[in-house]
Amino acid sequence: MLGQHHGAEFHKSSHSDPDNCVYVARPQGATVAVKDGKTPHGPALEFGDPGWGAFIEWAARRA
Repeated sequence: MLGQHHGAEFHKSSHSDPDNCVYVARPQGATVAVKDGKTPHGPALEFGDPGWGAFIEWAARRA
């Protein structure tokens, strides 16, 4: 799901590098929002806890 998450506090991922930054926030309850650092005012991908876990596993296999 895509959302704007106005007012959510996004934090830069510790696994980001200067050219590929990923920002993460927990805007409401069990939701996790992820956005690309190249478009900081753009929409964010939104995951529930099960989807976030699956996304992290998928990303770790590609790192």
